[in-house]
Amino acid sequence: MSYRVAPIFLIRLAGVPFDRLERLATPETTNTARGLIVGQNKVQRDDEKRLAASLERELEITRKSLLDFARTILPRYLIFAAEGMRDRISSLLGANANAALPPRNARARERERHLLLYLQRIAAKNDTFSEFGPSAWGKISRNISGVTLAPESGTAEREGFLERWTAHAIAAAVNADPENSNPKLAVPALEPHAVRVLFDDIKNWPPGEAREKWLSILEGLVELPLKFAAAADIQDRQSILDQARIRLQSIGAESKQSDRFLYAATNPIGEECFRESHFEISERLIDEVPIQAESWIDLWRDSYAFIASRVAGGLRGVMEKAGAKSGVMPFPAFMQACDAAKLSLTGPGLVAFAVMAFQEVKAAFRKRLQPHLNLSEYELTVEDCHVVRDNFDYPKFDEYTYPSADLQLAATSIEAIEHGDYQWILAELHPPIALLHHCMYWSCPDKQTLGLALASTTFGRPNFHFGFFAADFTAHTTVRVFDAMPELSNFVASQRANPKWKKISPADTEVYVDETTGDVCVRKIDNHEHLGSFARGWVIPLGFHPFQFGVAPHTPRLRCGKVIVQRQSWTVRADELIPGNYTGVSPNLVLAIEKLRAKKNLPR
Repeated sequence: MSYRVAPIFLIRLAGVPFDRLERLATPETTNTARGLIVGQNKVQRDDEKRLAASLERELEITRKSLLDFARTILPRYLIFAAEGMRDRISSLLGANANAALPPRNARARERERHLLLYLQRIAAKNDTFSEFGPSAWGKISRNISGVTLAPESGTAEREGFLERWTAHAIAAAVNADPENSNPKLAVPALEPHAVRVLFDDIKNWPPGEAREKWLSILEGLVELPLKFAAAADIQDRQSILDQARIRLQSIGAESKQSDRFLYAATNPIGEECFRESHFEISERLIDEVPIQAESWIDLWRDSYAFIASRVAGGLRGVMEKAGAKSGVMPFPAFMQACDAAKLSLTGPGLVAFAVMAFQEVKAAFRKRLQPHLNLSEYELTVEDCHVVRDNFDYPKFDEYTYPSADLQLAATSIEAIEHGDYQWILAELHPPIALLHHCMYWSCPDKQTLGLALASTTFGRPNFHFGFFAADFTAHTTVRVFDAMPELSNFVASQRANPKWKKISPADTEVYVDETTGDVCVRKIDNHEHLGSFARGWVIPLGFHPFQFGVAPHTPRLRCGKVIVQRQSWTVRADELIPGNYTGVSPNLVLAIEKLRAKKNLPR
């Protein structure tokens, strides 16, 4: 099967150029250590002193560069940091730039390590986070031969919002107010601007003291995200965040998030940024990827179908244990049965089934790789990538199996691309719903084209929202599937839905097993209208992400034609380093790493 890239695509940008981190390197020390290792078997004491002196000299320069870099870049970033960390780092950055560096004790090392991690993150990871991970959009053109890129400086547009945890906290406070006799507030699902919806609810209350009280509290709060996005001065932005916290604390509304995890929101205000890139790429050039990486995409889609069959099998098992008659049971009863089996479908239940099934795929693919693990690079064959379809028996299907790719076009310049001097890197594959996170979707300049492209991969089969928590646990990651594909999306959850969406009460639906495929689906009770599948949707890929097949201690770079589909990787154990004192940044650590690098022929 031949594949094509959608005509419009997201471009995710890092916050600062990566070459800023290159200034923190210690080339003299590294070269000295390499020279010692190459020149002799045993490092002499005088050599150790020379290496230590080199490290001390370069470390002083690097520490100053790190602080200078951090003073320039980090202040605008740190307003989003946790309060305690922000205060500690800010005091460090606020010191006199010309003052002598403090002694490198344990506390200084810890702070500098945090600085380096912050800088590494915004320089090397495109987080789609405020101006430190802005989004851009590009399109495919038949009228050019390579690529065109004319980025405008600065941020073209900002989107500010109150995070969803604030909506839940506000609703709880309003509903607990003994003086309020109005209907209870319900936070709308899949809505990035949930606080604004609650504010409009209160505006629609009949006149009275409760209405006036809560309008006065929330009126100023809902305007703060707009002020935050418009503010340029760091102190002004920090002040607005502080105002939001104070207003929320005044009604007992605080973030309940105690554990930090990916995309968790602790700040009351979030922000997304859009940059205008004017990026276009020729159809001929972009078509190289789906054509040459076709078999790798096959592997992802085959894995999807196989894993879906395993997920459906697990769900059928729950139905059987719950006593479902003729493979049918009420939707609410099925959800309760999954909860009782410790497989909550609004939580990680579906993903847990998928994770287990992906282990079978990994084992089969790694077995294919075994004869090639000693190579630095291996070009995959069609047979390698068809290992799932050739070794497992499962129902095949197309809907919802087409991936979205994290794709990199690596080249030194636009001219280099014209001359054919470039490299395609297919970094990751995701379900296309990743494009519908609010942090990306909000800035799409042609939502209709994007929606049509996504809908084309469903083959007309509907999907349904059943309350999956990851679909909207933050405003940043709220999935906008009902905006992108309204005709194909059904709301079957006990949550509050947008009145424009197609909502079916859970009590009016039932879960059934498809007699032909064994898939577990949901339909209306009255007319048996199919509403969607649990397994054949866009949730289960969370169980096979990242789509990688590393093998310890070394995995070669995997390639499909011109497209790198998996990077070369090594696994290093602590006991492979020579014994020594590695406290701080020590000469012993430099020597140990360089010896290991030379022994294993590791790249820098």
